[in-house]
Amino acid sequence: MHRNGKVSAFGFAVGLLLVWFVIYATQMFGVEFHHNQKLKPIYRSIIVCFLSIFLGVFGLYFAKFTIQSHSQEDIMCTRERNNEIVGVLARASFLGWIFSIGLIFIWNYEVWDFQFGIYLCILSFFHFSEYFIMSVTNPSTLSLDSFLLNHSKSYGIAAAGSWIEYGLEFYFFPDLKYLTFATTAGCFLCIGGEILRKLAMITAKENFTHVIRTTRVEGHTLVTHGVFKICRHPSYAGWFWWSIGTQVLLFNPICLIGYLLAGWNFFCHRITYEEAKLYSFFGQDYNRYKQRVPWSGIPLVTGFKTCE
Repeated sequence: MHRNGKVSAFGFAVGLLLVWFVIYATQMFGVEFHHNQKLKPIYRSIIVCFLSIFLGVFGLYFAKFTIQSHSQEDIMCTRERNNEIVGVLARASFLGWIFSIGLIFIWNYEVWDFQFGIYLCILSFFHFSEYFIMSVTNPSTLSLDSFLLNHSKSYGIAAAGSWIEYGLEFYFFPDLKYLTFATTAGCFLCIGGEILRKLAMITAKENFTHVIRTTRVEGHTLVTHGVFKICRHPSYAGWFWWSIGTQVLLFNPICLIGYLLAGWNFFCHRITYEEAKLYSFFGQDYNRYKQRVPWSGIPLVTGFKTCE
């Protein structure tokens, strides 16, 4: 495991625990949570947010000097490396903080919304686990971008759009957001998609990267075992079904249709392009693999077609 993977785990735990520490501290000072009074939860949430952020910033600088090994490389580490460590801690702590806020929403479901709390937990854990798993399976390609927080403008717009739709519908049609079957189905899709994607990353190991390889590097092999026996692109399939699950969970009918169309179009083009590269790397070996495993993992996405 890359050292920054341990740093990310530490940061996620710090962000998660800080919120609950602040909650415990506020309770000691008599700030109680009464479900029939909405002002107190709001005030307390503001206190929790600001205090946990303050403690988190302090923790970043503390951890920067304490999470060190005794190798000569660490003694001579550059400012860029220190900045990277702080960047990892900041992102992981933020994701841990979001995870805890989601737990608070779930815990106080009579005041805050239950489904959105589950969504926050699922969303934050997805991005944290992307970085952490990469630190274990392919540390040579690890970077701050491995969190996928800055995946693309389209990804950010889609996420923001789902929050806006959820907020508007929750305000005007609150009963629409309390459908048990949608919550259950959404959780199933999100958890199943998360597990499938992470199994793909673990199975592929150093052959998995977040950026499509345009040239074959030394040691790059065609992975055909494990979850790759089920479908050719389990990592893409996992992400696709996970993203659909988030909108089913939130019961966002407009964004659900949008995510289906945009997600299908994105992965259709990406899979076709990636398979063209894989065919150029492995030739008939990939063709035979594709014949053995005809399903890409995403409905109606057939992938690259050769002239042979």
